[in-house]
Amino acid sequence: MTWNSITPQKFVELVNYWVNQDWPLTEDKLSAAMERLGWDESDPSTIVKDIPVSQPRLSATTSDPVRGLDIISWSLTDIDTTKLIEQDRFMNDAFVGYVEAGTAVWGRPRIKRDAEREIAYWKTENGCEFQISNRRSAIAIHIFSPQYAKVYNSI
Repeated sequence: MTWNSITPQKFVELVNYWVNQDWPLTEDKLSAAMERLGWDESDPSTIVKDIPVSQPRLSATTSDPVRGLDIISWSLTDIDTTKLIEQDRFMNDAFVGYVEAGTAVWGRPRIKRDAEREIAYWKTENGCEFQISNRRSAIAIHIFSPQYAKVYNSI
């Protein structure tokens, strides 16, 4: 069996694209940012060119229209809930590739491991934070806006 993932280089490119937006990303700015990539959140086929996985699961969460986008996330790999040794190897290798690529650009991440998952966290100079999580069935990324990261870290 084989699984798909975006390349570590594409991971870096997409994270840089989102982190370097003009925050806060209000609804209009978010729509424009997605449009520049050719993404339409309601049409997964527009995302596949950048995220060629079985279920991209693009999600953009906004809780306050003034503060704008809180979190944007998507899958970096195919999602597969079967428990296979080969799949675990694939997910671990992909995760290591993303961490190595991220370390080269943003420095060493904070790593958290437990029996269920492995997460790498980075903070950026503009206040954005992001994490990649290997939950064994898939690897996903979550980018937090500077405003959301500030609130999240104050709790």
